[in-house]
Amino acid sequence: GVTVTESSSLAMSAVYRATSLISSLGGALPLHVYDAATNKLSDSIVLDDPHPDMPPYELWKLSYVHRCLWGNSYFQKIRDGANRVVWLYPMPPWNVKVGKAKKLIPQNPTRKVFEVTLEGGGTEVLTPNEVLHIPALGYDGVCGVSPVRMASQAIALSIAAEQSAARLFGSGNLLSGILQTEQRLDQEAAETLQERWRTKFSGLTRAHEVAVLDSGAEFQSMTMPSADAQMLESRDFSVTELARYFGIPPYLMFQTEKSTSWGTALEQQATGFVKFDLHPSWLAPTEQRVTKELLAPQKKRAK
Repeated sequence: GVTVTESSSLAMSAVYRATSLISSLGGALPLHVYDAATNKLSDSIVLDDPHPDMPPYELWKLSYVHRCLWGNSYFQKIRDGANRVVWLYPMPPWNVKVGKAKKLIPQNPTRKVFEVTLEGGGTEVLTPNEVLHIPALGYDGVCGVSPVRMASQAIALSIAAEQSAARLFGSGNLLSGILQTEQRLDQEAAETLQERWRTKFSGLTRAHEVAVLDSGAEFQSMTMPSADAQMLESRDFSVTELARYFGIPPYLMFQTEKSTSWGTALEQQATGFVKFDLHPSWLAPTEQRVTKELLAPQKKRAK
C-alpha cells in the first residue's frame, strides 16, 4: 500500500545509507589518466575540470547517486572546436529514455539513441556522440535496471513498518499497566487513585517496591502485542535485504547484531567489500566508460 519512487526511497534510512556510501566512495576516488607509452600520469581537461560549476567529486558522486536510484547516469558531452569533449553536463535520468534507433543514423554505428524530455516541453533525440551513458546492472546491454524498482517491495515494507510504528507510539496506546477495581469510581476518585499510584511507585528509587492495594484494586501489567513486536523486527530484516541489493556488508549499514562471514577483522571486511562489490559493480564500469568514450583515440577499423 506504499508507493515507492526513486526519490521517495531516500526516506528509508537503509537506501539513504547505501546510496550515500557508494556515491561518496566512488566520487572521492580520483580518475587518473596514464600515458600508454610512458606509463606516466597525463593531463586530461575533461577529467581534471569536468564542469564549470561542480568540482569532480560532486559531479561523479551525482553520477553514482543516479545509478544507485535510477540505474542509469547520463551526461551531455560539450565539445570544443577541435571536437574534444571539454565539459560534462549531468542529465536528469528521469527525463531520458534510451533505446535502439529504428533506422541507422550517421555517426552512430551502435544505433543507440537517447530521447530527452526538454524542460520547456518537447523531446530531442541524441546519439552516443553527444551523451555519456553509464548504466548499472542490466539485462539487455542497453539500459540499466533501477535497484529501487527491483527492491520496491522491501523498501515499501520498511516504510510501512516505520509509519505504523510512528502511529503506534504517537497514539500513546502503549500503557505500562491498568489499575482495576470492582468499585464504581467517578472522575475525581479515578484521578486520585492514579495520582497516588504514580507518586508511590514512579521513579528509579522506587523500583522493585512491593505494592499494597486496597479497596479491591488490582494492577494488570501491559506488554507490547506480539504482532507489533514482529512489525518492529521486520524493519531490521528490510535493512539486510537492502544490503543484498546494493552489495554492501551489513556492518557498513550499521547492522551489527549478526556476525559477518567475511572474517572478523574490519580490514578483511573492507577488502572484501571493495573486491567483490564496489570495484566490479560500480568503479570498473565508470573507468571503462570514461576510457572508451572520453579518452580512447579513434582507431581505424578494417573494412
